[in-house]
Amino acid sequence: TKESEKKLKITQAELEVAKRSAALIESSGLGKYAESKGIPSSVIAGLLAQESKGIREAKSHTGAIGYFQTTSGYRKQNNMSVADSYDLEKSGKIVIDNIAKVYEKTGDLAQAILSHNAGEGGARQFTKTGKVKGSAERNKEVSQYVAKVSRYSDIIAGGVGKGGLSDGDSDRAYGKQIKARLELVKQGLNLQEQYEEEQAKRTKARNEEINLAQQTGQTALIPKIKERYKAQDELAKLQQ
Repeated sequence: TKESEKKLKITQAELEVAKRSAALIESSGLGKYAESKGIPSSVIAGLLAQESKGIREAKSHTGAIGYFQTTSGYRKQNNMSVADSYDLEKSGKIVIDNIAKVYEKTGDLAQAILSHNAGEGGARQFTKTGKVKGSAERNKEVSQYVAKVSRYSDIIAGGVGKGGLSDGDSDRAYGKQIKARLELVKQGLNLQEQYEEEQAKRTKARNEEINLAQQTGQTALIPKIKERYKAQDELAKLQQ
């Protein structure tokens, strides 16, 4: 669809931010930590990308600092020092723990992610009413927050809807499904796609991956993508 094509158009700046953030989340062990809490690692990497672009010294116009842009109130609430905000692993685990608590209470990953920006109460209010306390500018920021995190998580995971934070797909079961799917993709074989026996869906997914590779300058991956989907088609035929 045109909407999907629009979402897949990635700028070089976005790609660099996504790569840097994903690498930081993986190397720090925060990806595995997030997964252990039921949160896709791509979502936490997307959160990092949105908050600081993966830059340790990032500082907002409101005074939020560090990797996850903590405020003085957030640090006080979580017994964090200023230095802790610049410690990726320490601040990351606190952020993940807080998000996981909201996720556990609500079963809504989007609301849990929003709580990092709007607070638990603010996220709950916005989910119910579409509004939060504050200026029109603040409401606009909150209303766009999850979509921005989701965009980065999709880029990191490799395509629209693959980041684990798509609309209507934020329940815990979907999070587990995304985790399993990403692991299979890393191995070069998506068993879920094969068992679904949907040729059209495989073709669409293949074309989306090829399109993404072309748009991000990773054309060298195209033969591997085609080879992988060809193998899936052949295996599906054998299983019929």
